[in-house]
Amino acid sequence: MPETPEQEALIPAEESPPSRREPIRVFFICPLPQWVGEPRQFLAARTKIFLLIEILKNQGFEVVLINSGRQMGQVSPMHVTTIELPRGGEVSAVIGPSRVRNSFGRLLTLFSYRRMLALASERFGMPDIVWCYNAYAFEMLSMHYLKWRGPLVGVLEFEDHPLARMTGLKIKPMLDWISWRRTADQFDICYAVNQRLADQMTDRGVKTEPLPGLLAEENRRWFDDHPPSFEGTPDVVVAYSGGLDNLKGVDFLLEIIAVSIEKELPIEWHITGSGPLESDIKKFAGRNPSRVHFHGVVPADRLRKIRSQAHVLLNPHKPNGDVFPFKVIDAVSTGRLVISTPLQHGFQDLEWLDAAVCQVELNPDQWMDALLGAERLYNEKRSRIRCAMSEASENFSEKGFGAKLHRKLAPLVESTRNATVSQKIK
Repeated sequence: MPETPEQEALIPAEESPPSRREPIRVFFICPLPQWVGEPRQFLAARTKIFLLIEILKNQGFEVVLINSGRQMGQVSPMHVTTIELPRGGEVSAVIGPSRVRNSFGRLLTLFSYRRMLALASERFGMPDIVWCYNAYAFEMLSMHYLKWRGPLVGVLEFEDHPLARMTGLKIKPMLDWISWRRTADQFDICYAVNQRLADQMTDRGVKTEPLPGLLAEENRRWFDDHPPSFEGTPDVVVAYSGGLDNLKGVDFLLEIIAVSIEKELPIEWHITGSGPLESDIKKFAGRNPSRVHFHGVVPADRLRKIRSQAHVLLNPHKPNGDVFPFKVIDAVSTGRLVISTPLQHGFQDLEWLDAAVCQVELNPDQWMDALLGAERLYNEKRSRIRCAMSEASENFSEKGFGAKLHRKLAPLVESTRNATVSQKIK
């Protein structure tokens, strides 16, 4: 049963801070939607969040998840619970109060950030590291508040600019942007998905490195053992996985699927995921069961099998300089030909990624030419694809990234702990 505080707790005063012992404690602050039943939204972000938590735990860190996401279940008070991780194990979590299932509910959660941090600090102790998943207002206010309470290491995982998805007059993106502007220079490290975001943090004096994606070890091993093959089928087998909405380019995907069916082209489509355009995908699959296969939301092992049967993986995400679809790193690591819209990440260190991906503008004729010429394109890019698999594994696999992360964070934590001791002596 969840544990509920009877009243708002206060973070211990600086003159009597809780003892700081090994292991290193991380407050991982992120919007993790919670509701009964199968998760059907934010699948890529959810997967990346859990993978990062597992990486931190595997490096010996004690992780406490502070859930800034709006709660989708029944009305419930703030509480401490545990969340099961997809591959075993669990993580302690502070869940905010659930009151209203609409946009106003997000603001109510935002106003609860101090109470949630107080509960986490009372139950687990003060953090050595605050890890913020994206520059949202809750995350930024939490970082600012905890940094004010005492020395700690701040890590910002910068996924997209606060105003990148701004449409119309919305309060939340503006609050995100204002909070980020106020807090950005308080971070010690930033992991950014593209150079444009990295530059904005570098300009504020924050050390920034690329993190366009992460690879689960089991996926890497699976695709090492299941290389692509164009033999045995006259069709080009194509797979797309992710959100089914216009921002992800699925409206464009529907357009080229329609063309391929109308012209009876030898292309077999496999679509996984969920979103607003799900019903349109289902209609195509219902009318053309031998050509279009809709799998819905599938477990990770099932997704691996679907992708391993494909010749081509697609990323039709509409180009946006403030957003980088981190699924591209994952797609390249499969060894398949990846056809994508221009990536626009801007990192010079990721030239190997540009060389491996077939980047095509959002033009139906150009995409159709690339799909029908998939075998030729794969053969031309085979060596660069193999190189990209190796680079992705070295830099963005669980083991590779986890080891680098520990080497960076451990000395910073030691320094802040020493600073705390010095403050106490004074």
